[in-house]
This record gives sequence, structure tokens and C-alpha cells, in this order.
Amino acid sequence: MVALSSGAPERKAAVIIYDEWKRGLEKVRKVIRTKGGLHQATRVRNAPRYPINCVLATPATLQVQVTWAIQPENEYQNRPTAMEVWRKYGAQDWALLATLSGTATTHLDTTILASGVLVGYKVRAKNSAGDSEFSNDPVILTI
Repeated sequence: MVALSSGAPERKAAVIIYDEWKRGLEKVRKVIRTKGGLHQATRVRNAPRYPINCVLATPATLQVQVTWAIQPENEYQNRPTAMEVWRKYGAQDWALLATLSGTATTHLDTTILASGVLVGYKVRAKNSAGDSEFSNDPVILTI
């Protein structure tokens, strides 16, 4: 909290707001192009936000349905262009299972080798700026 002294409180408040706005621009790269006397600034593309609510189901024997939600994005440039589904089969390490379109919210894994095995899944979003963090990683016992 900043206390404003007497004098010109409106001006000091404007300076504080401007400083906060300026700090917010740290993630923004200004690319100035002159075209017909007009200047344009473009926002840097950021990596997408991580998928949420990853849940698993077993619709049939030796199958696992992985479902997740994509976080709403306020800016078009942060949207994912691809989704990666990762799997941990038994005691093995995590391995990339599938790469899907950026709008995908489900994947049916039909490559389960045996029933009675614990299988974990996690999902992350990708775009040209990078990868998101992984979603939660639920585990299911295959049937």
C-alpha cells in the first residue's frame, strides 16, 4: 500500500498506475514496424496454460479413456497448437503416448498390454512459444 502525501494526489496515483502498467509490459516485446506512417506493436506469444481436470475411465477391457479440459485463454496467441498425452505404465518412466491437435480434450488409449496394471496419464499443451506444465497425473488400474 502506498500513502499519498498532500499536494497532487491524482498525479502521484497516476504515476503509481503507470509504474504498475510498465512492469506488466515486461512480458511484452515491442516490434515497431512503420507502414504508411502507422506503428504497430505485437505481443510475444506465450506458452499455453496447463490442461486441467485430467480424469480416466475404462470404457472396455484393455482401454483407458483420458479426458481433460483446456484452460480458457484471454489472448488468442496463448492457445495451444498441440496436446501431448504421456503415460506411465507400471513401474516404467513417463513416455509420450500421443500428440493431438490443440483443441483435443480426449484420447482413447488402446495400447494397454495387460489387465491389473496401474497406469498413469498426464497431459500438456504446446505452441510455438513452448510447453505448458503438465496436468494432474491420475492413475487407474486396468481391466
